[in-house]
Amino acid sequence: MEIAQRLDLQMGSLLELSEHERQEILGPLLERLARGETGGPEEWKGWWLEPFGGGRNNLLYRATSSLGDLALKFTVRDSRDRAGR
Repeated sequence: MEIAQRLDLQMGSLLELSEHERQEILGPLLERLARGETGGPEEWKGWWLEPFGGGRNNLLYRATSSLGDLALKFTVRDSRDRAGR
């Protein structure tokens, strides 16, 4: 079963899923956001993705699905290497 279909069928929260199921669902989402492919609000594989400001040196996203509402933060890598500390 495709992950987007599984999202529609799930009625519980992410915490009720096994670690493997969470990884299957969140892995592709995190990879997509980490590549910076989301420039504005959009629907992607059962998730509503919305970047938002106020993160200073970070990229912030809101990801919403039937499984829940997530805030995701990515540290921007630059010459000061704050992400590597």
